[in-house]
Amino acid sequence: MGWDAVIGSAGSEDIAKGIANSLGIDYASMEIIKFKDGEFKVRLGHGFEGKNLIFVHRLFPDPSQKMLELIISCRAMKNENAHVHAVLPYMSYARQDKEFVNGEVVTLRVLAQVLREAGVDEITTVDIHSAEGLKLFDMKVNNRSAMPVLAQYAKSLKLDNVLVASPDYGGIERSREFAREIGAEAVAFEKFRDRNTGEISMNDIDIDASGKNVFVIDDMIATGGSIAKVSTLLKKHGAKKVIAIATHGLLVDNAEERILGAGADEIITTNTILNPHSKVDIAPLLYESLKKEA
Repeated sequence: MGWDAVIGSAGSEDIAKGIANSLGIDYASMEIIKFKDGEFKVRLGHGFEGKNLIFVHRLFPDPSQKMLELIISCRAMKNENAHVHAVLPYMSYARQDKEFVNGEVVTLRVLAQVLREAGVDEITTVDIHSAEGLKLFDMKVNNRSAMPVLAQYAKSLKLDNVLVASPDYGGIERSREFAREIGAEAVAFEKFRDRNTGEISMNDIDIDASGKNVFVIDDMIATGGSIAKVSTLLKKHGAKKVIAIATHGLLVDNAEERILGAGADEIITTNTILNPHSKVDIAPLLYESLKKEA
């Protein structure tokens, strides 16, 4: 199946144009018209009848608004009998992939059902929060790892005596993947989260970080609480440098100040979400994935 066009939503043009240029196909934008009361409507251009379309859409900031834009935009394409491949660099709501506390809704399952109903045929995303969440979709979801491209950037820093750390055991495989790419050892801290309050606690571990440059790897940085706690512990164990690396940099609630104030020397993220630390372009990774699907 060949692609006919890439459509980028407002705020996603950089990734969408990068993909379109790499694939050598047309780029088109979609107009979202907002009203003063907060409602909006979507206007799709002409010429998409029966086409194979790639729709690139960032789901942050304002994930609820962005999710509704995604649903309505994809329905507009499906109304043209198009094949819709949604490229969602960051999958919002993926953290709620199970019922953690009685009475909670598995939000990701609901969204998977709604996206299918809206006309989405396939999805490509990057480092979804939990691989278990992929099972909630009844369509093909390509979950790409950003660890190789982040590792390439890390290697360009030319640091020696390197260690890779995960803030919790749940992310150890991700950290090991990163560590393999740069030829380093990976360790994991033990993190606990109170599901009712959201408070995080972390156990110290017996680790020799003396004089080492440590990359702390995570899939996302939201408030930065976990990264901050790890940074403090690593500096306590004698780390020379602590560099926080994550695919998705939400960086909310003064996360940057919290992390750097706790002892981290630098923050590095991809541009799945745009922020001042988005130093790694994810478009080539998405292009390679979509090229294989063509």
